[in-house]
Amino acid sequence: DNIFYTNIDFKDSMMLLTPMLLAAGETGGDFDAHLDIDNNAKVHIVMKTGNLSGGQLKYFNSVGGPLIEVPTGVIGNITNPKVLVNNNNHVYILYRNESDLRLYITNNASGSFSTPQPVTPPGQRPAFAQNFAMDDNGRIYIVYQSSVATSGRGFYFVWGENNVYSDTMLIYNLTSEYVTRNSSAIIAKGDGDIAMFYAPGGVRNT
Repeated sequence: DNIFYTNIDFKDSMMLLTPMLLAAGETGGDFDAHLDIDNNAKVHIVMKTGNLSGGQLKYFNSVGGPLIEVPTGVIGNITNPKVLVNNNNHVYILYRNESDLRLYITNNASGSFSTPQPVTPPGQRPAFAQNFAMDDNGRIYIVYQSSVATSGRGFYFVWGENNVYSDTMLIYNLTSEYVTRNSSAIIAKGDGDIAMFYAPGGVRNT
């Protein structure tokens, strides 16, 4: 129920033998912490603290040398945080706000973290995205699962550019079976070339 950080330097065969405790809290699986590496080989880590139903967002980086916590200004309980560092070493953080069950994005492209912006509509329950992606022109791509009946059960896709996001697009639909919470992932490159992975799960005949 804790999140730790360690690293291995394969060139010099060195390992951080004592893992560094980053956050204490109940973890619900491998969706509670995420990391990325920038162009200067610095690590960026996000995680959720608290209990299974949500907790505080924490962000760490090693930009100045040792790994330290950096405030993001995000308040309230969150789940499923993801981090992405673009080619300009700008940090983007995606998470679900547990008060309205929408995905939000914040970034530090202006030097400090921006006001979080919702990227999914009300009435869904986005869950279990392994990551999100950005192409070479700065467009952001997200694929996620929703099991809320009012929005349709299945996997959804949304993309954004210059802080404007598209309507959600249903890319996989299970109408008669209940969609269990399974994972999804996406990659992007060039001028909008993307590929999506999603793992639908359902229950049939009890």
